[in-house]
Amino acid sequence: MEQAHSGTSLDELLRSCFEQATSREEFTRMEMPRGMSEAAAWRMVCLIRYAAGIELPLHDPALTSPERREDWYSSTRTIQRKLIDCTSAGVNNPHVLNILQLPEGRHVKVGLLITDCFAALEDAGCILPDGAFPRIALNPEVPEADQERLAFNYFRLMLDSLSSDFHLDTAQGVVRIYERCVEGVTLPDVARAIPQSDASSPATLALIGHILRETGQLDTIVGAIARLHAFLQVRPLPFANAFVGRLLYASLLRERGFAILSYLPIMDFLLRWHRDDFSSPGYRPVTKMSDAMHIVEGTREWTRFYEETLTWLLDEIQWLSCKLTRMEMRRSRLEQLIAGDVTYTERQHDVLIEALVHDDAEFTFSELMERYGIVYSTAHADLTDLHADGFLQAKRQGKRSFFIAAPDIHTRVHAFLRSINPELYRKFFDERGHLAEDAVAKKQPASKGTETSGAFAPEGKNEMTRDGADIWQYLPSLEAERGRILFRGLKRKR
Repeated sequence: MEQAHSGTSLDELLRSCFEQATSREEFTRMEMPRGMSEAAAWRMVCLIRYAAGIELPLHDPALTSPERREDWYSSTRTIQRKLIDCTSAGVNNPHVLNILQLPEGRHVKVGLLITDCFAALEDAGCILPDGAFPRIALNPEVPEADQERLAFNYFRLMLDSLSSDFHLDTAQGVVRIYERCVEGVTLPDVARAIPQSDASSPATLALIGHILRETGQLDTIVGAIARLHAFLQVRPLPFANAFVGRLLYASLLRERGFAILSYLPIMDFLLRWHRDDFSSPGYRPVTKMSDAMHIVEGTREWTRFYEETLTWLLDEIQWLSCKLTRMEMRRSRLEQLIAGDVTYTERQHDVLIEALVHDDAEFTFSELMERYGIVYSTAHADLTDLHADGFLQAKRQGKRSFFIAAPDIHTRVHAFLRSINPELYRKFFDERGHLAEDAVAKKQPASKGTETSGAFAPEGKNEMTRDGADIWQYLPSLEAERGRILFRGLKRKR
């Protein structure tokens, strides 16, 4: 007979178990109520949690007994608190959204989208060399190879999804997007061998409709995550389920006003969590993904999975807010410093700042003429003077001439700014041209709801070490025309 423990009340035990998800292993280390065995107490906790649980559409209803819920989660206080924090940080945040509209903000946004496109490709078994995906995605020519064409389709669909006329609210709409995704791609044998190979079959449409309907009734953030994971678990489509699920995840969030959350690379996080690979900075889940879903009364409970995923979202929002705030500060400080210069015109000041913070920007005579209402000779003098002084380099593409930032633009501009007002420069920047840390500390937004038992990168290093994964690393090595094509789609955002 099992030995009874003593020392705590049943109410205290239940309160602890419903504050956050408790695994069986964690439960064994808790103190049991007097006169109640550990097995009996655990069964009571599971029954209450299951009775109050919320069903998840991570199964095919046609193959499941209607009396039995296969997948569910319990709305613990931890989940409720993190949902509130995610909402306050991620719903229509004008400060973050405004910075995302700056050229350098768009770089970050597109970098996040590229990261998740790459993760969705990996889920489909499409492994591309490092750096190949941006080159393929930004190339105006449609590639012929299947894997490259799939990458090309993925990225353009991701950009198209930012426009207001892109809807994924019906099963037929989802299938049409799937068909665009695999257009011109010969699917691998494993995809063609799936019995449910017809994406437009009544059974497939019914299953997709079930997923859309059920996830739409959940809390917005939970529903979006469930919608993505339903496609990863059930895989109703013959191919590209991760990518279509990621689009549906983002579409639901943007539709409900959570635009910022829709950019965060959740597919990349889920894949790294599944592999237990967290060599890069950021939130590291406390538990392995396999331990985040456990069996209760023959069903799968996903409570810990949602607690960990929501904690990751909060960490990502904090990182993104801090990164964008630094970008906004950098532009503001540059503008203040350069305003004291009398060597160049205000138009040339604008070009210098844009070339520094948006290093794939291209400048043409016609663009300056249109923007400032000046004649050709004036625009010509503005750009050629900056080129002669080493800030810009001239490029030609057929008959078209344009200018882009010189390779050493950072060194040249900061040396120039230092000469304008050395005292003010030292107040804003350090010797390397980075924002002074005391100014950053004053400006960075307060973090809310990001406390967690997981492991974070050391304070102050998270934002800087992640820069290497940004779109900044890709665009300077590409033709300027490709960068222009990339951002054309983003101008149609809501």
